[in-house]
Amino acid sequence: MVDVGWPRAHGQYYYDDLASAFDIDANGTIYILCGWDVVVMDRKGNYLYQFPVSSFMGWIDNTNGTQFYYPHGLALSSDGYVVITSGSTAQKHEIIFIYPDGKLFMKMETPVKDMYDLTRDRNGSLYVTGAGTNVVHVYDASMTKEKDLPLNFNGTYSGNPASLAFLSDNGLAASANGIFVYYPNGSINAHFMDNNLSRNDASWNRPIAVNSTDWLVVVSGRQDAGKTPRPILLYEYAGGAVAGEPEEYDACGGILVGFGLIMALYFYARHF
Repeated sequence: MVDVGWPRAHGQYYYDDLASAFDIDANGTIYILCGWDVVVMDRKGNYLYQFPVSSFMGWIDNTNGTQFYYPHGLALSSDGYVVITSGSTAQKHEIIFIYPDGKLFMKMETPVKDMYDLTRDRNGSLYVTGAGTNVVHVYDASMTKEKDLPLNFNGTYSGNPASLAFLSDNGLAASANGIFVYYPNGSINAHFMDNNLSRNDASWNRPIAVNSTDWLVVVSGRQDAGKTPRPILLYEYAGGAVAGEPEEYDACGGILVGFGLIMALYFYARHF
């Protein structure tokens, strides 16, 4: 375990452009993928420790030296391992299992050659998203069964989903050009704009999540070069429709402080 001495100002935020994914274990401990490190925080957002994953990654040599690749995606397996991918490496396409203390457990080859993200559903299955494709490769919780899950974007989008989230009925929500909601069999349940923004064949790069009451939590608006803060909107989804106007979450409010802190990680805010 390595603490590289990040600044942790009380009551302020540490911004890091490389923070890209996180997951939460049964005790509420938060694991955040940040470049070549996994940062671990307690359920209240207090920094615990971090460990590097660069030694587990692939690389290639070129005329200018060595080119390294960032891991993409982070999930916690049903048996307690921290799981990342080797990202878009040209030579190795691996899912990497790491003990919570940062030691390597194992690597597993995967047919997904350009891995964009890795997420976990409520049953412990792992979903590997490939860059530029609507087909998600799914492993069951035991990693012994796998299948391809093609997502239908209703002819309006041809890339990969930017983010996935899972509903209590085993349905799936995906962020693409708007928000898609799918039945467990993969057929479309609904497609709606978020924050009144949507455009054909253009991903708005919205991170999404689902809370304990099946509300969709969406970091809205398209990311710009200036990294303008984006609102967090809550959508009540029920009966095949979005019910009412979205609520805008107040990140400084007290109703959902814990959940808001976690979602703040999605737009690269670190609370130390």
